[in-house]
Amino acid sequence: MAQISPMADVTRLPPSLWAVTAEEAFSGHALEGDHRFDIAIVGGGFTGLSAALHASQSGARVCVLEAGEPGWGASGRNGGQVIPGFKWDPDELVAKFGEDAGERLVTFAGSAPDLVFDLITRHDIQCAASREGWLQAVHTKKLVKAVELRAAQWQARGAPVNFVRVDEAYALTGSPAYVAALVEPRGGKLNPLSYARGLARAAASAGATISPTSPVTGLQQTGGNWVASTPTASIAADKVLLATNGYTDGLWPKLRQTLIPVASFIVATRPLSDNVRRTILPGGHVISDTRRLLTYSRLDEAG
Repeated sequence: MAQISPMADVTRLPPSLWAVTAEEAFSGHALEGDHRFDIAIVGGGFTGLSAALHASQSGARVCVLEAGEPGWGASGRNGGQVIPGFKWDPDELVAKFGEDAGERLVTFAGSAPDLVFDLITRHDIQCAASREGWLQAVHTKKLVKAVELRAAQWQARGAPVNFVRVDEAYALTGSPAYVAALVEPRGGKLNPLSYARGLARAAASAGATISPTSPVTGLQQTGGNWVASTPTASIAADKVLLATNGYTDGLWPKLRQTLIPVASFIVATRPLSDNVRRTILPGGHVISDTRRLLTYSRLDEAG
């Protein structure tokens, strides 16, 4: 019998630094029998859990149906960097979507870390969060002008962004490989698996039902209701939110074909010695560079 990769086996959490350092897992049970909710959410990652929290706070009866445990997928396995902005620069967004919608998108993207850290504070989510900022390190002279322009566009909108050249980039990163850097103080870091588990607890406290080990095997519309089926339950709901992202299967026609899988690889060192630690990202920033296939790094609590 072929073995299932631990990266795709929902019955166990894949091995990672976060898996051994995160806060205690959310304790929940799979739903059994027939149930009725206002909103059924398929997928217990950041999107599904945050939606459940906010909808429950607005008075909706909500359930989250997760095949594994909250944060099992990419939400609990990423680099844990909280970064403002989109792929597109502010002026590009305005050019694409017009002045009104474009500027609203810019504001939304720039303030995204505010939302994350506000949720952490308001719900006392223990996830090793800190907010010393993000560095976008420029790896080639060809991109210096582009990143300098990016910084200027954010500055024109009142963002506390800075642009530094080679010597200061070296001091901030600890590496001579970078010729410049965008310094974005709105960014920060957290333990992403702990954050997902904290969101699950916050949503449950707000009244949401969080149901782990509940893969949705069928979804159909009957009259004015949606009915989601799991191996042990049938859930009727007025609305359904599909928040499965990279683990989307054939539940909804052609949805899987709209996603492009992207692999990301993370390696954790042993804790650095004090003398080395003082020279690498000494200001506590997280960093990612300007390569098309970018590299990114950070220090965790243990260094």
